[in-house]
Amino acid sequence: MQLLDWITISLYITCLVSLVLYVRRAKRLEDYAVASRSLPTAIITATLAATFIGPGYAMGLAGKASAGGYIWVIIFSAFAVQTIIVGLFIAPGIQRCTGARTIPEIIGGLYGPAARIVTAMITIALLIGFVGVISRAAAELISSFTGLSLSKTAVITCAIVIAYSTFGGIKADILLDILHFGLLSVGVPILLWFTFSQSTTWEHLPTLAENASKTFTSLSTLEIIGGIAGFFLGEALIPPYVTRALASRSPRTARRGFVFAGLFGLAWFFVCAAIGIIVAGSSPQNAGDGAFIYAMNTYLPAGLYGLVLAALMGIILSSWDSLLNCASVSFTVDIVQIFYKDELPMRVSLVLTKMLTVVIGILAILFALAVPGIVDALMYCYTLWAPTVVLPLAFGIVLTKVNPYAGLAAILTGGIATAVWEWALDVPYEIPSLLVGVLCNQIAFWSMNLFGPPRPERGLFAPTTLHLREVK
Repeated sequence: MQLLDWITISLYITCLVSLVLYVRRAKRLEDYAVASRSLPTAIITATLAATFIGPGYAMGLAGKASAGGYIWVIIFSAFAVQTIIVGLFIAPGIQRCTGARTIPEIIGGLYGPAARIVTAMITIALLIGFVGVISRAAAELISSFTGLSLSKTAVITCAIVIAYSTFGGIKADILLDILHFGLLSVGVPILLWFTFSQSTTWEHLPTLAENASKTFTSLSTLEIIGGIAGFFLGEALIPPYVTRALASRSPRTARRGFVFAGLFGLAWFFVCAAIGIIVAGSSPQNAGDGAFIYAMNTYLPAGLYGLVLAALMGIILSSWDSLLNCASVSFTVDIVQIFYKDELPMRVSLVLTKMLTVVIGILAILFALAVPGIVDALMYCYTLWAPTVVLPLAFGIVLTKVNPYAGLAAILTGGIATAVWEWALDVPYEIPSLLVGVLCNQIAFWSMNLFGPPRPERGLFAPTTLHLREVK
């Protein structure tokens, strides 16, 4: 890094700190969790896009595309298509859950306390897994540019995110998401332009075309289907995205914000994949996980290098802070509160949530030093989420009426089937365990809906109405 790059990074850090100090301190759990449900379409679009564009959707995609071609755009784009579908059909229904702050609360309103508790445990485990992946990506990034050890960079980056997430809650996260959305919208296309203009000559074009044409030869059909299913369902309706729907001003705002963010994602995936493919064509020895960083180090001039590095830091921080916020809120609302006979006092719940943010952030440092590669670790998280909570949540929101026994039956059946197929049977016939789990999840869900016992008036399977005024 040159002097101009250090100046650019310093300006970015100054803006980050200034925005955090500007944000009014959260005074209620409602402010901390869902930003008082007042966000307009433009902010929902920016914060949602900044949240889902993590290191896997930038550096990870560039690395995969450099080795496997544009098939990875198709696989990753399944997530963007899913986001558009959620915006059209599900996000408005989530926004109508006016009393809910978390996914387990919504599940409890549909399927009862037992399903809520199980969903809470799965949700918190998923969020801690995601935080671990992103912590590792942040530590590796800062370490590669500063020369500091992985453990030191993990502590430094975690401390920054913990500080502003604890101080301002979701409002601070969303305000910084807007900054990061602007940086990544400008910085990464600039990186593509310089990578293409400075590395591609007439001699490189045949190799570039060959790398791009690997689309349907680098992976088997089952691998492609499994990858598309993983990205379509694995990150669908995870807590940070549901929080954005709950924080929207109206159902129409939620719908438009999700659709626009999904369209942005389609363009984003193409840009990141193109960077990896160009690097593989011009410098094959640098293809793979380091393709994105190689392009930055090789083709960007001073100043712009610092801008793109700031954008990359923003990509990581925007995903990280949202996951931390959701994990701490869910633990307070869905674990502590459900076993507390009376409603927790407002101040107690807020202080507890902030303390949990710090604890989970510290745990993230330990996970950061243990998780494997970024995309592979993401797929493990998807395997936990897609066959359990996603479809019962989606169908519960969309359908007029669901059997309350169907939720827990689907969640447990899908999770057990996935675990058996993945670890006990070692993925027979190379059929992805995620697909098997989703199929079993839906068999259990619809069997209970068609043939299950009638709705109970009270007990573990009686839907609650405390936090849900309307679900359609």
